[in-house]
Amino acid sequence: MKEEELAAARRYVAEQARAPPSPEEPTDPSKDRWQLDYDLGRQELEMKLAKWEDFEGFDFERNTLIPPMCFTDNPMPDDTDHRLTVQIFTVKVAGIDGDLQWPLDVFGMVAVRDKLDYSRNVIFNRTRDNCQTLTQQM
Repeated sequence: MKEEELAAARRYVAEQARAPPSPEEPTDPSKDRWQLDYDLGRQELEMKLAKWEDFEGFDFERNTLIPPMCFTDNPMPDDTDHRLTVQIFTVKVAGIDGDLQWPLDVFGMVAVRDKLDYSRNVIFNRTRDNCQTLTQQM
């Protein structure tokens, strides 16, 4: 049954990609700009990956199974090449305004994707109940 579902999903996505653009739908007033950007990015990535011949039912919410630093002590396979990367060293709160004040309780998720498997690489993930408290340091 899984293969049938996957084939049906591929047909549906292919049909949607060929369909003429629908008239612009009204913006959902309950969504903020960040949520709208997230939804658009998700839709674009899903459409891109659905066109691949070896598409295996991409799940936008899935975290990567590739461990960090997996090639640190082991040599890279022969069929690899160098790619552009980004390395995050620090995140700085440059200033706060409005009703915000120190200390800041930070929560949410920060994740990036790479071209190795397109799954989420989670950098930061805290719930509101388990937030990280940032203090002002000079």
